[in-house]
Amino acid sequence: MPRSIYLLSVPSDAGALNGTDLGPESLLNALPPALFGAGYGYHKVVRRDLGEQTGFPGTAALHRRSRGKVHRKREVVQVANMTAQAVRESLNWDAFVAVLGGDHSIAMGSCRGALEFARSRGKTLGLLWIDAHYDAHTHLSTLSHNANGMPLATLLGYGPPCFRPGRQAFLPEHVLHLGAGEKDCEPPERALLEQLGVRMIPAKDFRQLNVAVPWRALVQLLARVDLVWVSFDLDAVNRVHAPGVHLRSENGLTKMTLLWIAGHVAQSRKLCGVDIMEHKPSAEEYDGDGRGKTAMLASEFLLTLLGKDPQSVQ
Repeated sequence: MPRSIYLLSVPSDAGALNGTDLGPESLLNALPPALFGAGYGYHKVVRRDLGEQTGFPGTAALHRRSRGKVHRKREVVQVANMTAQAVRESLNWDAFVAVLGGDHSIAMGSCRGALEFARSRGKTLGLLWIDAHYDAHTHLSTLSHNANGMPLATLLGYGPPCFRPGRQAFLPEHVLHLGAGEKDCEPPERALLEQLGVRMIPAKDFRQLNVAVPWRALVQLLARVDLVWVSFDLDAVNRVHAPGVHLRSENGLTKMTLLWIAGHVAQSRKLCGVDIMEHKPSAEEYDGDGRGKTAMLASEFLLTLLGKDPQSVQ
């Protein structure tokens, strides 16, 4: 059990302007009660709202005229750099880190910060990317010019140099992508990941109930690294359980599959942090008790990663 949990709120959608900048506030309302209910009230849960404390660009700044091949490049870099610094500091304080977004371009910073921390300690870091999209465009292949389609390529060493200060990158054999859908996954992205040798298990493989292949891929990743960071885009999960996202998934991962993945990561005892990204409160749906379905899913996912049974938490 981690000594402390830092919930790092990153209220930015600079990478897409898709309404996910309000996601962290919604998640901060849902996650702490679940953590306290799981017994983490005794351990200090630290909320660090980076949007309030370190001056993330506001809405007006994000609507400046775009230049170059990536929209709002300067704002994306600013957010990523601040996030990387906050993650490094939190991990140096021996904390478990949950980064709450915001659009997925924020992972350029969170995952970089975790990688820099791991290498400073002489450890290898694995990256488990759970997403309905590959997020592996570069500035040369993107059609939307939005940075939220580029973080995985960036973390592998491709894309605009300003997105990759220090030029550190994940080794392809230390990256596993789970949950890609059948729509909005474009050929240039897959081609780059295939060229690099990144292992990919699409959502349809899980639906075919052939868990042996994903299980082996996950076990192999966890075996070859010292630490692991999970970057989770909520749109990887079927819309029944995750309606509060910008692009709802019709045939995504089931909640059972997601928690199965989280449970295996928890058993490894190698997890140092997680991104929970792309929550869009304006698209949220609520159960009979008024609880947001997507926020509840995020809570169950986080608890399972921490080795807790969500059903046992009142």
